Amino acid sequence: MSAVIVEDGEQVQSGQIIGRVGTLGNSTGCHLHVEVHPDNGSIYADNINASTWLRNNAGRALAP
Repeated sequence: MSAVIVEDGEQVQSGQIIGRVGTLGNSTGCHLHVEVHPDNGSIYADNINASTWLRNNAGRALAP
């Protein structure tokens, strides 16, 4: 993302804009890259499938 609009730990609603898509870092164009790090690990440590995690956790309140 080129800009994050929400704060860490903020509860968001479905459809709410949470950031701006951009082409920063190692990319060839604007796109959305989603990573899930429930234990604050790195992409190499967590290895979480974001689609599966979102399907199982979307709408559930998470502890801060």
